[in-house]
Amino acid sequence: MLERISLQKVIEAYLDEKVEISPSIRTIIETYCQCLEDEFAITINEFERYYLSLQYASRLASDSFSQYGQNFIINSRIDEMTTKMLSMVSEVIGIHFQSNLELRMTLNQHLVPMDIRMRYQLTTINPLIEEIKREYSFAYTLAKTACLYLNQYYGREVPEDEIGYIAVILAFGKSFLASGI
Repeated sequence: MLERISLQKVIEAYLDEKVEISPSIRTIIETYCQCLEDEFAITINEFERYYLSLQYASRLASDSFSQYGQNFIINSRIDEMTTKMLSMVSEVIGIHFQSNLELRMTLNQHLVPMDIRMRYQLTTINPLIEEIKREYSFAYTLAKTACLYLNQYYGREVPEDEIGYIAVILAFGKSFLASGI
């Protein structure tokens, strides 16, 4: 970002439909930008600030939203995505998770920052992806199946790093598997 700004190649428009950024995240980004402006004698416009906010929000662990003052209320779009993901698993593999509220809520929480990453094509690296695929192959297959819906929704493939994170939710939620079969 600093190099881009110094070359006067700044973001000059919003990237897509705007995501609501919590007041606490805005405050953190405003403070950060002010420090950068003071230190490097630059100006960071509102579009750059918004993009930084997206980057920050997309990296927060889903349980961090409430820690940073974000009221963690799952909107109906995210909940519908989770429902359709679980329906895909039910249709393709025959395992029914839809009535498992704990699993649904965990997936909903994970989808909030993942949705930002997918909508804005922000990458994340899952350093354990190969181990997840090897050691938790069934959970990875379930996650890959669930992501078939997300592939349609976003109009592109969900990266395997993201699939791996969903697989971890399934692999370590033993009660999810026990109650879903």
